[in-house]
Amino acid sequence: MKNLIVTVTAVLLAGCASPSSSGTNRKLSTSEAAKSVVLLRLSSILDGRTADPLKGKSKLLFRLVNADDEKTSRRLKPQPVRTAEFANNGWVYFLLEPGNYQLQIRKTRLVGRPSKGTRYRLHVPSNRSVLYAGTFQGASQVAKEWTIAGHFIRAFGGELVSEPAMAETVSRAEFSDKGPFSVAMLHPADGLSAEKPIQQLRPISIETAGTSALRPPNWKARAADDYLNAAIAGGGDSSGVIAAYNLAAMPFAALAGAVDGQIAKKKWASCVRGLNEELANADLPGQLRQILREQMRNRHVPQSSDAASADLQPPFTRLDEGCRYLLRGEVRRVELVQGQKRDTICARVAIRFCLLDKQGDDYLYDQTLIANSSFRQIKEFAGNTGRALFARELTGNIHSVVAQFVQQVNPAQTSDEPELANTP
Repeated sequence: MKNLIVTVTAVLLAGCASPSSSGTNRKLSTSEAAKSVVLLRLSSILDGRTADPLKGKSKLLFRLVNADDEKTSRRLKPQPVRTAEFANNGWVYFLLEPGNYQLQIRKTRLVGRPSKGTRYRLHVPSNRSVLYAGTFQGASQVAKEWTIAGHFIRAFGGELVSEPAMAETVSRAEFSDKGPFSVAMLHPADGLSAEKPIQQLRPISIETAGTSALRPPNWKARAADDYLNAAIAGGGDSSGVIAAYNLAAMPFAALAGAVDGQIAKKKWASCVRGLNEELANADLPGQLRQILREQMRNRHVPQSSDAASADLQPPFTRLDEGCRYLLRGEVRRVELVQGQKRDTICARVAIRFCLLDKQGDDYLYDQTLIANSSFRQIKEFAGNTGRALFARELTGNIHSVVAQFVQQVNPAQTSDEPELANTP
């Protein structure tokens, strides 16, 4: 196997632009001035020779998700800086608005998934101008076997290290007029990024929030998928509408599925309406707060105070004066998901947990976790008994999600600690 070593050094420079070939900053447009510049250094070695990190087998790909608005991931294409000296050394940049992001680094021509160390959390503050975010050291193996499409990358992983001296040199030479230099490391996407155990982050204020809107099943999409699968694979519930194995019939299958989905939506409208009313009357922030407090006490995590908010306000809105840490839980989505069998659904709950360090202006944890209940016949959720069942399913899901969170931030289990309750 050929060894490919990749190094990515990341610096965030708020409200600045790439310098020109002479080191003079270009003038930013109004929209660009409100963004931050993420400056990266990319380098790669292939068979002992320097390779272009933006082309060929050594090329790195970047995908980004805005954790604040939950939009789908988008590809980032870094641009080389203008100064030839730094550009030849692999310095590139892209622009981002202040916020919280999930950053994934991948390889071009990669077969399979990255092995480790390629997903990170990226916090872009709005009140600091020059931020060094770390150095990504990646390693790849190129398969010897040649295919008609060429060679492929068989393995790819990485490690994040800190090299602030190099970053400060670039910042001082290229962006001295943008403000003081500081360090804000990228964090692994999963787990706690604090320098000490969560039990020593005391005291922690707890704030919870929750949605009161239920997302109904996507009846049309599911029914259309059933008809399309039957059209492609043959068999299934075709009802004489589609011709099996005839791809030309796919548009008609989609139309038939949409009609079928509309029928299912109307059939179960009163049931879904009752579940929506049950959710609106439920105190999800209160339940989440209570479960968080109980399970954190089981792990001996100190807490100072707690408060529930009815809507999803910005972090630190209700943080106690003098309290450095805020643990915020947001029930972001409650939805009904259809199962593989017709007329079966489950309740799904998605909760975002953020552990913020006000003094360090950093997120020590930021992850959205999901739990599903068991799939049941939709008719089981009808009426008062069905609404009561739905309420119990929601509570069980919250217990499950909180257990996931506590396990991630405090995975060690000592003999004198009680076992964490995973069920209500």
